[in-house]
Amino acid sequence: MAPTDNKLELVPERAAERVVLVAEDNALNFELISAVLERDGLGVRWARDGREAVTETAAACPDLLILDLHLPELSGLDVLRHVRADPATNDLPVLILTADAMAGTREEALDEGATDIMTKPFELKALRSTIARLLG
Repeated sequence: MAPTDNKLELVPERAAERVVLVAEDNALNFELISAVLERDGLGVRWARDGREAVTETAAACPDLLILDLHLPELSGLDVLRHVRADPATNDLPVLILTADAMAGTREEALDEGATDIMTKPFELKALRSTIARLLG
């Protein structure tokens, strides 16, 4: 495996300035995603439910929001609607990361303004590649 397969291809100096908000109610999923992001030098914040995700998005001004669709308090789609309605966050890249593989889920999320969507379980290489692309 080439070295670039092991880390996000981000400029190291810029990676340290980047913050990713992960809205995920499952602690094990958050720990896995967080470990990947932190290993690549990104700052990570955690929102455990939909209301916290809306609040943290406004407060933290993250560079990327990784959003589960099935969250307590507010659904991921409701969070996405709040993010897109706020002029301060309406252009924030949002990666939906969900176990919901039902027909139409992808289209609905993209119609609501998601930048991209991946289903769980995911491959780490695919996750890293998607994050690097979204952080540009």
